[in-house]
Amino acid sequence: MKKKYITPTQIIILGFFVTILLGSILLSLPIANQKPINYVDALFTSVSATCVTGLTTLSISEQFTTFGQAVILLLIQIGGLGFMVFVALLLIILGKKISLKERILISQSLNQNTLKGMVRLTKIIFKYTLTFEVVGALLLAFVFVPIYGWGEGIFQSIFHAVSSFCNAGLDIVPGNNSLADFVTSPLVNIVLSMLTILGGIGFFVWSDVEECCANGIKEKHKPKKIFSSLSVHTKIVLILTIILILVGTISFLLLEKENLLADYTLGNQWLASFFQSVQTRTSGMSTLPLGELLNSTKILIMVFMLIGGSPGSTAGGVKTVTIAVVLLSIISSIKSKKHSHVFKHEIPEETIERAHVILEIALLVVLVSTSILVFLEPAIPTIDILFECISAYATVGLSTGITATLSLASKIVLMILMFIGRVGTITMAVLFVVEKPKTEESIRYAKENVMIG
Repeated sequence: MKKKYITPTQIIILGFFVTILLGSILLSLPIANQKPINYVDALFTSVSATCVTGLTTLSISEQFTTFGQAVILLLIQIGGLGFMVFVALLLIILGKKISLKERILISQSLNQNTLKGMVRLTKIIFKYTLTFEVVGALLLAFVFVPIYGWGEGIFQSIFHAVSSFCNAGLDIVPGNNSLADFVTSPLVNIVLSMLTILGGIGFFVWSDVEECCANGIKEKHKPKKIFSSLSVHTKIVLILTIILILVGTISFLLLEKENLLADYTLGNQWLASFFQSVQTRTSGMSTLPLGELLNSTKILIMVFMLIGGSPGSTAGGVKTVTIAVVLLSIISSIKSKKHSHVFKHEIPEETIERAHVILEIALLVVLVSTSILVFLEPAIPTIDILFECISAYATVGLSTGITATLSLASKIVLMILMFIGRVGTITMAVLFVVEKPKTEESIRYAKENVMIG
């Protein structure tokens, strides 16, 4: 009998599943709660934290004790970095050697097609994650400590720094208005936004930028020369990230200027619009009541949520590079070009096919889940259900306020969506991105054209 082995994909999925299960058990304990909690809500919170989504069925600040919030913080950190990267970091800290099997798992967790430099990349992830989160927490302390005191203020600062960097979107601000109390605070808005951007551009981009900048400074190259030395992937990520932030900020301001932003000064309107533009792409924090958004703004946000962050990052969504590749292939097709090019490089056909598959699967999953929830929740507007499903799948966490009102069946659907969004994306990468030996098909059939379009 042939012996069965657990594949790397199965190990990654199992790791997330076990983390969620243990988290839900800890969050069900009396020591973790200020008041009684049912297991479904504890499980939902664990799934949301581990899958760095941010959707909640209850108020984190009012339900959980400091211990419970610390558990959620740990789940966010594990989920943001990825199960295997987190394990690898622990091994490195403990001075243990990273085996070949663990390198394979790290590579697949980070959506890399090579095993070269996995330990170095893991160390870079640890260095930058620690740096960004510590600096972010210190800056936030200038706002939170005067309000909440030293103990609570420091914890608030650490929690929100980690949550933002990991693109989790969960907050522990007292009350149930997310960060509405800080809508006009430049420091809070800018620090949280920068942490979200840094966490969402991807670990590989940090490594590439660091290496190219170090070499460029050493060789005394001009900024243009340093930029040209970056990989095509990094160029696409940086350019598209800037474009999406600018387009999102301006669009949000124009759409909501006479609605949610009507009572603010022009400077605060720009600040709030910038914050929402950044947070829309998978972090999920908000300084405005999203339930009062115009439908046109909801549609804009849904598009941005589905796009998400960049590959190999703490963010979710179908990813910026995926969208870029799909758009480039569409443009090439319209121009009747056989190949797609960007920055004087040709994009492989396999990559184009995978990008289309990932986008199509995402649209299919959202369509099916929305249809199910529309059937289960007939009293809720369809646009709000679609908003919720995209938010869950793209691991964003933004909501129009319907999460807590959903039935048990609907909550289960959202938990599955969050899990697929965080773990399923990795699975798709393993299935469609990792190179596999090509075998010649033994049977070929006669060709016949069909009409399309």
